[in-house]
Amino acid sequence: MVTRRLTFVLTIALALSFGARHSLAMAVTDPAGDFISTYTGPHNGDVDVLSSEVIYDPTAATFTFEATFAAPVNTSPGALYVWGVNRGTGTQLLQGGTPPVGAGVIFDSVFIGVPGNGSGIVNLLDGSAATTLPGVLQISGDSVSATIAASLLPSTGLPLSQYEWNLWPRVGSATNADISDFAPDATVVLVTVAPEPASLVLVAGALALLTAVRRRA
Repeated sequence: MVTRRLTFVLTIALALSFGARHSLAMAVTDPAGDFISTYTGPHNGDVDVLSSEVIYDPTAATFTFEATFAAPVNTSPGALYVWGVNRGTGTQLLQGGTPPVGAGVIFDSVFIGVPGNGSGIVNLLDGSAATTLPGVLQISGDSVSATIAASLLPSTGLPLSQYEWNLWPRVGSATNADISDFAPDATVVLVTVAPEPASLVLVAGALALLTAVRRRA
């Protein structure tokens, strides 16, 4: 009976220590070939999102933007990867463009990955100058990733751990007809919060103790 109770308590503790850090996690997958109907550019796989995630690391104070596409990156000249980020005052900005797209996609800033030269651009969309980050975009086959300082995306009301995002590739930046896909479609999702080192130690310790208890039972 004591062993059962201890196992139960450890299981709850493990769930709480692990879940507290991962309850906000939300990586997204997106169907292949779901180009939006208003898109007029090339229907190439490198502007067709298959998966994406934005990770907030509170220990390093960084955001990491990741995505995988249906073909190797740099297939489409002029392609851009735009993550819209809602820091607290987001609106459906793309609904005011031509043609109106992105219903349900709210943001008040963007991070733009430029595969053509590997740079990244942070634009707070508040009239201030955009920040260009040379070489920040890492390309590996059909995937990209970029890590930036969280200070480049200051809060406008939300805690950094509750920022929301959506990814849309585009070929060119003339009109909304250049936008090929939304991931996820017609909504935003929360950033994934990376576990802090202390949480990882607690999880490892709880797992080890739980294993020892079960072996003795």
